Amino acid sequence: MNNNKVKVIDNKTLIDEMNNIDFYKCDGVRVGDVLYYAHTLRNRTTKFNSIKIAIGRILRFAFFSNVEFEIHGKPDTLFLMSNLFRKRQDLQRSFRAVVELSENNIYMFFSDKFRISVIGIISIPVIIRWNKQIRGILKENNDRMYYLGYIYEAYLEYYYFERFCRKRHLTVDKLVSICDVQLTDSYFTQKFNMLKKKTITLQHGIMCSTHNTWTFSGSHSDYFIANSRFTESESAIVGYGHNMIVAGLISCVNNQPLEKLFSNKRETIGVMVDGEDFRIDNYRTISTMAAYCTKYNKKLLVKLHPLCDIDIYRKEFRDENVIKFVKKEMTLNQFFDIVDVAVVRNSTTLIEALQYGIPTYIINDEYQVADIYKNVNMLKFSNENEFHDLIDDRSEEEIFREYKSAREFFGCIDDVTQQYKNVFMKLGVS
Repeated sequence: MNNNKVKVIDNKTLIDEMNNIDFYKCDGVRVGDVLYYAHTLRNRTTKFNSIKIAIGRILRFAFFSNVEFEIHGKPDTLFLMSNLFRKRQDLQRSFRAVVELSENNIYMFFSDKFRISVIGIISIPVIIRWNKQIRGILKENNDRMYYLGYIYEAYLEYYYFERFCRKRHLTVDKLVSICDVQLTDSYFTQKFNMLKKKTITLQHGIMCSTHNTWTFSGSHSDYFIANSRFTESESAIVGYGHNMIVAGLISCVNNQPLEKLFSNKRETIGVMVDGEDFRIDNYRTISTMAAYCTKYNKKLLVKLHPLCDIDIYRKEFRDENVIKFVKKEMTLNQFFDIVDVAVVRNSTTLIEALQYGIPTYIINDEYQVADIYKNVNMLKFSNENEFHDLIDDRSEEEIFREYKSAREFFGCIDDVTQQYKNVFMKLGVS
């Protein structure tokens, strides 16, 4: 046992206690809500790493800035792309497409290029004040340092935004964020709410009541633009209390593929796996489908998550007669063009494959991850034999009927771009 591992306070206790503190210069922001995801990452690190991460974050934002702004038209809406997703080029592209639906906005995003900026230095005394405020909750120095680094990041990014607008005499009265429960997005959303300004959040991934309760309960935006009826039904389970509008996947905005003609071919199976945090589960998924393809003489193509290391997986699965990893540069649409059936574990690729017109199935591993997809039991399987029963032993009519039902439930709207335009028009985003 590693005694140097961080002992994490349970989520609710930390959030509630942090929310009860009126943090200096944060003007009533519920800082506990802001810190939720930073808190969930604590159990992956040690005391030493906690301090190292915190000091690195504080110094980085004290002396450098990676914030970028673009002004379009006469800006009255801020589109905020989370700093957390700056390495996700796919999400960056999708969000920018949404931004381009508006003619009058500020687009705030974060690059990998950190430029020298000593503006953060003036805020160092604020951190010292915060440190005193949280001593009653967090006794250990490493605990306080860890959370102070994240608070400082969100606080400073909002300061940059205010400064940018003040210098240019800009007034912004609406906020569109990619996910309002992430660090900076939560801080901005609460600030806008306090000023009685309209707040809107988007959906960047699959969200369910089982694993993403906080995405719903921690959301403070006036409006939640969801990607499917599935999300809408899951939000009701956990008592989501704001306005939800189903408009489709943001990845389909100005990029909606032509529908692939539904085919009865079942020769090439395409597998799409989760991110690097789920490597063991990814191995299990690929192994199951490799066993099926070997047993029933099918082809298996695998497309990895954008943040996965393809070389690691190639070393694990070397038999190219059974399995082939496609290049990471291949787009999803190109991948869907060369497969007959799609298999996913837990990802927005489920919706994207259905949108494209491919029969799509969900593997249920030992953690029963597929059980989060309620009302679509006909899409689930646990092993190669069950998968064989799903696609080889049933009629084309039966498969098409279930595919159509799943497609409707997961909100694959015909013209996603027009849906977003309609929503923005309704909400006054010009």
